[in-house]
Amino acid sequence: MRYKEVLLFLLFSVLPVCIALSGLSSMTPWIDEVMFADSPMHYVNGAGWSTYSWYSIAGQEPFMLYPPLYSMLLVPWMKTFGTTLLACRSINIAILLIIGVGMMRILRLLNQELSAGRILLLAILLWCPGDMIFMYSNGRPDLLGALLLVFISGEMIVTAGSGKRGWGIAVLSALLMGTSIQSAVCLAIILLLSYAVLAQYRPIIVRLSLLSAAGLAAGFVADCAFMASNGHLTSFLVNILSYSGSAKAVASIVLSIINDCSGIDTSYFMGKLSKMGSESPLYLRLLSIFTRPVYASLLLADMMLMLIYIKSLKRKPCYIAVKHLSALAVGIPLLMVLAGRFQTYYFWMAYLPLFLLTVMLFRLAEYRWACMIIAFPLSLALAHDITKESTDNHYKEQEYFIRRCTMLRGKKIIAPFSVFYEASRLSDRIYYLGIYPPRFLPSDIDYIILPEKTADYGNDRIYKYLEDISKTDSATIVLVAESKQPELKVYRISK
Repeated sequence: MRYKEVLLFLLFSVLPVCIALSGLSSMTPWIDEVMFADSPMHYVNGAGWSTYSWYSIAGQEPFMLYPPLYSMLLVPWMKTFGTTLLACRSINIAILLIIGVGMMRILRLLNQELSAGRILLLAILLWCPGDMIFMYSNGRPDLLGALLLVFISGEMIVTAGSGKRGWGIAVLSALLMGTSIQSAVCLAIILLLSYAVLAQYRPIIVRLSLLSAAGLAAGFVADCAFMASNGHLTSFLVNILSYSGSAKAVASIVLSIINDCSGIDTSYFMGKLSKMGSESPLYLRLLSIFTRPVYASLLLADMMLMLIYIKSLKRKPCYIAVKHLSALAVGIPLLMVLAGRFQTYYFWMAYLPLFLLTVMLFRLAEYRWACMIIAFPLSLALAHDITKESTDNHYKEQEYFIRRCTMLRGKKIIAPFSVFYEASRLSDRIYYLGIYPPRFLPSDIDYIILPEKTADYGNDRIYKYLEDISKTDSATIVLVAESKQPELKVYRISK
């Protein structure tokens, strides 16, 4: 890949990156990113690898329900750029830039010319769709998984073409498992679809699959060893089941057989599985995917281009890659839904192959027709995302208010997720009752930050805790600070 092409992509990304950075502090922190950022923030602040935000964990041990690689990566990032909301969230913007360069490398490996128009289209597709904005604007590990999958895809193309052993695929697959179980499932689906579509390459795909399987297995063993060393291996494994309806169904059958054949009582575990919630009907889950504005518009545009130019397309060397990417763009969301859940933050799995397909097809047609077929529905979809109603969450007002609450410095605090980053600069002992069990709370809580009741996940539990404390004769509750704009109240608890 040429340096001029990379520089051109970075140039096209300057404006979106600036807009993204300016908007990172406008979205209130939410439950997921607080859970991932809590332990590394404690570590950077000298409190060790501990947490006050994960549920069912006594003694503030490291979180045990998700592979730890992303949170570990946050440690050097926080040490370098700080622990503010903007600094912590910006890691995903850096990751997306690298993803863009990685996708350009894949196009080069597929012998695709990277014209300025194609690079611009790729930049638009990476930065502008609403679902992509959501993914790089919040602190989840999903884009790190996407980056590793892009790297793995590039290594597979190189290995298939050169005949090298491809041990890099195994290493990257192990890192993928340390980042996200869902991304590992996506890799398995990619290999399965590749085997089904690329019949002439099946011996190579089998070898690549064995390398990936070895890496994923090693990564899973490492994850389990990490969890077991902290005494929460069972919680980790149960959490994996909770993300997959298929896995829950298999686990229920296996537990039932164990109960019938061995006489071992598995009712406790069966009860745990039954409480994990029921999935919505399959057709509704599929409908929620294929009606996403940008995904639907690009898929329709690409299908039209392939139908119009099918004869000439079959004579081109890129036809195999086009067929393969088409299968991935449609097959990944279908199989992910069958395997379990396909949440908004997994949509990169369907988008990235669709983006590559669109960029490849863009040059097949004459520019005027390609622009009409691709740009018109894409512009409507992007306009829908841009004009979609958003809520004013008053984060700036919350930030200013918490900064003035100097009485919180060094105290034990119960707080909502929305004030995590600012409150963490005052104290490293903040408990989030949205998912942290009240039975593990210390008895000497100093302050409670009470939010608007409907504004954040878990707020009902904060209200319930304050209500229970207020009913006791041993505690005195005093309102010491209040901000009406973000609707926050700070109560001191004296015992």
